[in-house]
Amino acid sequence: MPVITGIIVPPDGATVTAVVGVSAERRRVLKRVGFRVPRPVHVRAEIDPGSALTGFIPRVYESLDIRPFRQIEVLTPSTHPATPYSAEQYDVSLTLVSGANRIRIPSVQAIVAEGFHSAAGSVQGLIGRDVLDRCWFSYCGVTRTFFLAF
Repeated sequence: MPVITGIIVPPDGATVTAVVGVSAERRRVLKRVGFRVPRPVHVRAEIDPGSALTGFIPRVYESLDIRPFRQIEVLTPSTHPATPYSAEQYDVSLTLVSGANRIRIPSVQAIVAEGFHSAAGSVQGLIGRDVLDRCWFSYCGVTRTFFLAF
């Protein structure tokens, strides 16, 4: 069982290196027709069990040269229930990295998360329950550590 561990550092909390690429299906199609497969994008992502969905800054999807496959309505603590936010959704692959440990998920339906800075080193996305539902996540506030096991 692959395990990712880390230190909880304020104000970002539990963060991991995430490598976002085109989905496994898109990769197969691009290779089959002889097109170049875009290089994956490395981002720093916050693990957020309060979020139902995983999301990344727009630059990630632009770098992968992919388009959204649909729009979905999203409610957040700051949106009124009668006026949800309309979010673009993309099919991507996701690899979570900690040292030599890598956990690869061939397809994640991630949304655009525009509330992050695009500067290197800052959080550029979040890992939501759509990914966390596939693993065991432990947030140990007292010891300021976390682990994620698949």
